[in-house]
Amino acid sequence: MNISTPDSETLSLPATLFETFKEILGGVLDATQRLIAENATDFLLGMLTLLIGWTLASVLRGTASKLARALGIDVIADRSGLRAFMRKNEIHQAPSRYLGWLVFALILYASTLAACERMGLHTVVDFLRQVASIIPRAVVVILMLALGVGLGKIAQKLASKAARIGGLPLPDLLGGFCRIAVVVFASFLALNYLEWASQSVLMGGFALVIGLAIGLALFLTVAAGALTENLLNHPFIKSTYAKGDFIRCEACEGKVVKIEAAATHIRNEEAVVIVPNRLLASQIVQVIRGDANASGKI
Repeated sequence: MNISTPDSETLSLPATLFETFKEILGGVLDATQRLIAENATDFLLGMLTLLIGWTLASVLRGTASKLARALGIDVIADRSGLRAFMRKNEIHQAPSRYLGWLVFALILYASTLAACERMGLHTVVDFLRQVASIIPRAVVVILMLALGVGLGKIAQKLASKAARIGGLPLPDLLGGFCRIAVVVFASFLALNYLEWASQSVLMGGFALVIGLAIGLALFLTVAAGALTENLLNHPFIKSTYAKGDFIRCEACEGKVVKIEAAATHIRNEEAVVIVPNRLLASQIVQVIRGDANASGKI
């Protein structure tokens, strides 16, 4: 009885896949070997350049930080209010340390660029150069947005205070609108600088900001009468009352803690009350002087 056997030259499917994979892997290894043999010197010089750059950046980072500290950068930041602003935004490191890290990043970037050029990695070099061209624009945009946020806070405080003095409703809401208007304006300026927004979007944004500005102008016009009256009564309030006096009238009762141009701050048992000068000047007030126990009526 004859038993037929498969041809010895015919391979199964797994064996065929294994032979194909071995050929591909062998070709990749051969190509890698030839590439290393042809560019070994450039590759080693590139790695050496990168190592030297990293070492130099690490050394100069500490040197730059110490030099900046010796030149008084941290003192200038404290006196100018920059340090307080940084702490308020959860940035607790000294400015001199950030300056050192900036020097580290610049040196490491330059060494990486030189190493990639030495090794012939032109795609990486082009990418690094594009990143370097974007960074200055990003810094300008961040500064514009930070300035907008800062000015927005100032505008909010001024508008809210003017609304309270003028007796207008919802003073905090009006202040919030002013803050939003300033931030929106800064955002549209940033988009215009980056050329990321279309002309119609920019025009719509500027129209919104202009509308908010007109609304704020109308609001200040309404408040101007009461504000002017408060300012005109300031000399009378200043000459009549002093810090530490205890006063009692229909509008309020408490100790005078501050007299401003448009309002007087009075502390009672619960909180500090801000009374417009025009209201305080129009009422009969009982006064107990802070430096004597005498009382009287004005």
